[in-house]
Amino acid sequence: MRSPCPPRFFMKVSIRPQKVSDAGRFLEILSNPNFNFFHVQEITLSREVKFLKKNEENRKRNFEHNYAILADGVVVGGCGIKIDQHRPYIGEIGYFLDEAKNLTTVLYTKMNTKTVSYMRS
Repeated sequence: MRSPCPPRFFMKVSIRPQKVSDAGRFLEILSNPNFNFFHVQEITLSREVKFLKKNEENRKRNFEHNYAILADGVVVGGCGIKIDQHRPYIGEIGYFLDEAKNLTTVLYTKMNTKTVSYMRS
């Protein structure tokens, strides 16, 4: 007898440029005491707003390109590309995700997934 199929897990994941209105959500994610993947100096709402206000200028100058990660329309993290100013064909990519919405953890543990592929449309 065949074992029942595991439940399907569908989540629409997308990115968009970060907005100043994302500041509160980013503060919530980065202030989590379990968030220890990279050092974040003392973060406040005003510092986060100040950082987000610089995004458009940094993008125009090709310094940084920062995006919000959304799952089903809700901000669950951020990602960015920092461009090497001496070699503009080189960039450093980083991301952070809300502990509760960590998509990779969900896929590996809850869905028993062996590999994760990221596709963009």
